[in-house]
Amino acid sequence: MEIALVVILAIISSVLGVWSMQMRAQLKRLPQVVKEPVYIDRPVRVEIPVQTEDRVVYQEAAEPEIPIGHPGEAEHLLDPQVLPDVPDSVPDSVADAARLGALAARAVSVRGHAARVAAKVRRQTVALAVLDRFQPPVLLSAVAAGRPTGRHTQVGAAQACRSIQHKLTDRAYEIDAAWKDLESGDRGAEARLAELFASACASLYDPLAEAARRRDLPSDALATELTCVLTRLGDGPSRRHLAFGVGSGPVAVLQPDGEWTTVFSPRTDNAVVLPAESPTTRWGSFAVAPGGVVFVSTASTALFLERARASMTEEWLQAPPHLTRFLWQINQPDQANRDDRSVVALWELRG
Repeated sequence: MEIALVVILAIISSVLGVWSMQMRAQLKRLPQVVKEPVYIDRPVRVEIPVQTEDRVVYQEAAEPEIPIGHPGEAEHLLDPQVLPDVPDSVPDSVADAARLGALAARAVSVRGHAARVAAKVRRQTVALAVLDRFQPPVLLSAVAAGRPTGRHTQVGAAQACRSIQHKLTDRAYEIDAAWKDLESGDRGAEARLAELFASACASLYDPLAEAARRRDLPSDALATELTCVLTRLGDGPSRRHLAFGVGSGPVAVLQPDGEWTTVFSPRTDNAVVLPAESPTTRWGSFAVAPGGVVFVSTASTALFLERARASMTEEWLQAPPHLTRFLWQINQPDQANRDDRSVVALWELRG
């Protein structure tokens, strides 16, 4: 009886197992349905707080003109107020310096107060250059002043200072030989030097005329004066110099004892200026002992230097000032002279 019951239960269990396997197989054959999310495209409104401010309007205030004699005059004159709106504009001021053995050079060109107030361009310039085709080499100090009338004379001044370097280099051997003959006592060297300097200045006609042509201007629109000094480099008991120029630019020497001597005086007549095919060229030679100072300047600067001698001579005889201080000194206000100022100063140091 018990055996029969066990057999019956086993048969039932087998039948249930077979049925369960068949049901699983049928479920696998049925397609499976996957429910995917549904996206609804709706505009989203985001509230962003906006902060409103009053609009700020910037307006340039006019700079009040400070009359001559006002306590703030010096600060006003030393600080340029208006930039010139002209073609070929140049910086308000330029400065350069060099130390070559016992020779110290300072070069400064600044825009005058009258030009600053009227928003006019600086028409003067300076240049320093070592010319090594001379034996020994020489330092070229050049100062140029464009004519007060004309909107482009600053171009002529800058072009003259650049071009004279090349013209002197082309004639270096001849000038050098004539200079040495002059120092040895050859009187014929004076005529040769005069001819060479006149030729060098006359050769500036082409570069000045070409600079004018490129601007559709007549050549005299770039009219300028030019004053130069050639200084022998190398140490010795005294320093030899050659000065030459076209126009009214002066050359002066502050002697070690405090006396001022003149190589070229400022010309007051209507001197011929560059460019010219046959310019009137003046030249001279001189020597400076240790402790002396050479000043190569424009005529307008010479007037300022005459009035500044009393306050600056003692300091200049002690040592060359730093370049920034020399710039400040030349830029001092002077109610009698509001023109541009340009000068090269050469210190022959002691020891």
